[in-house]
Amino acid sequence: MTLAETGFVIYSAQQRLYHIGHALTDIAEKSSTNSAVTPQPVIEMSEQTGETVFVCEWSAREAVCVALARSRHPLQLFVRIGQIMPVYAAASARMLLAWQPPSERAAILSTLTTTRFTSDTVTSPEQLTTHLGTIRERGYDICDSELDDGIWAVAYPVHDAAGRVRSSVTVAVPVQRVQSVAAQRHLQQLASQCAARLSSELGWESSSPV
Repeated sequence: MTLAETGFVIYSAQQRLYHIGHALTDIAEKSSTNSAVTPQPVIEMSEQTGETVFVCEWSAREAVCVALARSRHPLQLFVRIGQIMPVYAAASARMLLAWQPPSERAAILSTLTTTRFTSDTVTSPEQLTTHLGTIRERGYDICDSELDDGIWAVAYPVHDAAGRVRSSVTVAVPVQRVQSVAAQRHLQQLASQCAARLSSELGWESSSPV
């Protein structure tokens, strides 16, 4: 509990495992390419696309990367196990924030401190509130050079057996490799399918697309 409170480990309720926390990863980078506990659908999507795919969970009002399969390309998004994703600038985090109870979202937005990572970063609480509503309506989120210049990402929710959003799965890719609408839609479809598989493993059933 002490290690979790200080950020040295992070507990994943979904996987019922502890992961290395951001306090340790800030000291030494994790050397393995893929986490030993990375779900098979995430690994397979990364292998199929050649891109970085990762899972984030909500912990203490933060979105934390708990599973990762890295891109095979030299040019890729930098993300690591235990990394905290900004709730206003990352699709993976906004997806989780969007599905928090209204009172929780309001509390987070009322104390939000923002940093403009790029010229496209959304820093206004009002704009973010509107965007979170859009995420809930369409069922996914896209981040286009808002957190990292030249990085496009799409995130989908992972549901548990009760239909609650337990985590998000995201694929991130340099914009050079998704310049066409067709390429973006292809990744969206694969990410949606990956989220559906992860949700199914948690017992979620739905006749509607993720």
